Amino acid sequence: MSSQSAIFDGIHLGHQEILRDAVQRATNSGDVATALTFEPAPLKVLRPEIAPKRLSTNEQRLDWFRVVGLESAVVQPFTLELSHLTPRNSSNKSSLGICESAQSW
Repeated sequence: MSSQSAIFDGIHLGHQEILRDAVQRATNSGDVATALTFEPAPLKVLRPEIAPKRLSTNEQRLDWFRVVGLESAVVQPFTLELSHLTPRNSSNKSSLGICESAQSW
């Protein structure tokens, strides 16, 4: 599995390059290139008083992900419970029933 991590509220040229690299690595390894995006934005849950307004909608991000070649996307509800997961136990997210929505193209 290959993954890239970033805040993709808008997808500028640098983000496009990161995503295209993930698509290429997934293709080479036989994996499915998948984006993970959070709704609401993590800062909106963790520090709502300083959270900026989102630059794009989920629908726009899903369209952009498709354009750069991603094969699927997951829109993950961001909650306080999710924010408490450590990298070690984050692989158990699906077993906790946290991942709710996936879209493939």
